[in-house]
Amino acid sequence: MTEGDGHSGISMVAGYDSVRVDLRVMCVDVDDLSSYRPNEEVWAIGSRIIARPADRPGEESFDLTVCSVARIAARIRENDIFDPRHCSIANEFN
Repeated sequence: MTEGDGHSGISMVAGYDSVRVDLRVMCVDVDDLSSYRPNEEVWAIGSRIIARPADRPGEESFDLTVCSVARIAARIRENDIFDPRHCSIANEFN
Protein backbone atom coordinates (compact mmCIF):
# COMPACT_ATOMS: atom_id res chain seq x y z
CA MET A 1 0.00 0.00 0.00
CA THR A 2 1.28 3.46 -0.83
CA GLU A 3 0.35 6.59 1.00
CA GLY A 4 0.49 10.00 -0.61
CA ASP A 5 1.49 13.21 1.10
CA GLY A 6 -1.17 15.18 2.92
CA HIS A 7 -2.40 18.21 1.04
CA SER A 8 -3.89 21.14 2.92
CA GLY A 9 -5.64 24.28 1.89
CA ILE A 10 -8.15 22.59 -0.39
CA SER A 11 -11.68 23.92 -0.05
CA MET A 12 -14.68 21.66 -0.34
CA VAL A 13 -18.22 22.96 -0.32
CA ALA A 14 -20.76 21.11 1.80
CA GLY A 15 -24.12 22.81 1.40
CA TYR A 16 -23.42 26.49 1.86
CA ASP A 17 -20.38 26.17 4.09
CA SER A 18 -16.84 26.08 2.79
CA VAL A 19 -14.48 23.81 4.72
CA ARG A 20 -10.70 23.72 4.48
CA VAL A 21 -9.52 20.11 4.51
CA ASP A 22 -6.34 18.08 4.68
CA LEU A 23 -6.31 15.27 2.11
CA ARG A 24 -4.43 11.99 2.21
CA VAL A 25 -4.56 9.52 -0.65
CA MET A 26 -3.78 5.87 -0.07
CA CYS A 27 -3.43 3.61 -3.07
CA VAL A 28 -4.77 0.18 -2.23
CA ASP A 29 -4.09 -1.68 -5.49
CA VAL A 30 -0.48 -0.74 -6.32
CA ASP A 31 2.58 -1.25 -4.11
CA ASP A 32 4.61 1.67 -5.52
CA LEU A 33 2.47 4.24 -7.30
CA SER A 34 5.46 6.45 -8.21
CA SER A 35 6.94 3.71 -10.43
CA TYR A 36 3.70 2.09 -11.62
CA ARG A 37 2.96 2.21 -15.35
CA PRO A 38 0.01 0.25 -16.76
CA ASN A 39 0.96 -2.32 -19.40
CA GLU A 40 -2.35 -2.07 -21.20
CA GLU A 41 -4.76 0.56 -22.45
CA VAL A 42 -7.39 -0.85 -20.07
CA TRP A 43 -6.38 -0.12 -16.45
CA ALA A 44 -7.86 0.74 -13.07
CA ILE A 45 -6.36 1.61 -9.68
CA GLY A 46 -8.32 1.47 -6.46
CA SER A 47 -7.57 4.22 -3.96
CA ARG A 48 -8.83 5.54 -0.67
CA ILE A 49 -9.01 9.27 -0.03
CA ILE A 50 -9.07 10.45 3.57
CA ALA A 51 -10.29 14.00 4.12
CA ARG A 52 -10.32 15.76 7.46
CA PRO A 53 -11.15 19.33 8.41
CA ALA A 54 -7.97 21.38 8.75
CA ASP A 55 -9.18 23.18 11.86
CA ARG A 56 -11.15 20.58 13.85
CA PRO A 57 -11.25 16.85 14.64
CA GLY A 58 -12.85 14.19 12.48
CA GLU A 59 -12.24 12.58 9.12
CA GLU A 60 -14.03 10.71 6.35
CA SER A 61 -12.70 8.14 3.90
CA PHE A 62 -13.86 7.67 0.33
CA ASP A 63 -13.04 4.71 -1.93
CA LEU A 64 -12.42 5.76 -5.50
CA THR A 65 -11.38 3.88 -8.64
CA VAL A 66 -9.20 5.81 -11.07
CA CYS A 67 -9.49 4.16 -14.47
CA SER A 68 -8.94 4.60 -18.19
CA VAL A 69 -11.60 5.52 -20.71
CA ALA A 70 -10.85 2.16 -22.36
CA ARG A 71 -11.78 0.35 -19.13
CA ILE A 72 -15.18 2.04 -19.10
CA ALA A 73 -15.74 1.02 -22.72
CA ALA A 74 -14.71 -2.57 -21.94
CA ARG A 75 -17.07 -2.74 -18.94
CA ILE A 76 -19.96 -1.44 -21.07
CA ARG A 77 -19.22 -4.06 -23.76
CA GLU A 78 -19.26 -6.77 -21.06
CA ASN A 79 -22.38 -5.68 -19.19
CA ASP A 80 -24.26 -3.19 -21.43
CA ILE A 81 -24.47 -0.81 -18.44
CA PHE A 82 -21.76 0.67 -16.25
CA ASP A 83 -22.34 2.72 -13.12
CA PRO A 84 -19.46 5.23 -12.91
CA ARG A 85 -20.23 6.14 -9.30
CA HIS A 86 -17.01 6.44 -7.29
CA CYS A 87 -14.90 6.47 -10.49
CA SER A 88 -12.51 9.08 -11.74
CA ILE A 89 -11.93 8.56 -15.45
CA ALA A 90 -8.61 9.53 -17.03
CA ASN A 91 -7.73 9.75 -20.71
CA GLU A 92 -4.15 8.67 -19.95
CA PHE A 93 -1.98 7.62 -17.02
CA ASN A 94 0.62 10.21 -16.04
